[in-house]
Amino acid sequence: AWKGSDFAKPIEEKCSAYAEKQLSKILGQRNISTSYLVKFIHFWKGFDITQKAQDKYDDLAEIEIKKILSRKASPSSKLGYLKQFIQKWKYSTKVSQAQDEINALAKTDLVEIRKVSRASSKKLKLKNFIRKYAGTEQVAEAQALLDKL
Repeated sequence: AWKGSDFAKPIEEKCSAYAEKQLSKILGQRNISTSYLVKFIHFWKGFDITQKAQDKYDDLAEIEIKKILSRKASPSSKLGYLKQFIQKWKYSTKVSQAQDEINALAKTDLVEIRKVSRASSKKLKLKNFIRKYAGTEQVAEAQALLDKL
């Protein structure tokens, strides 16, 4: 209600100037602390300066996701790296890219599980799949397959 009102304008300007200095300190570090960026974004929520911090946070997340996707790793290892990424970068817009990659891995795994002919082996693989890919779109499909066995 007070935001943008005439009496609050000088206070907003001083707060914004202070926030700009604080962000400059964070961004001026040799190794930028993502936790400081997150704290800054939450603390200064509602101020325009937070978009600059969010953009930097997303830039750093993009560098990290590109590293993960370019690694030559087994699907299981890649899944672990992607889950760690989602935990570490949960406030980034790049989380959806990591989740898409996990969904792609899940689809591939489910295709392979469907090829298994022995019911006992298939049952075990489906149970492991459900645990491993909890939270993905494919879990419901895997559960349906398991229920049929």
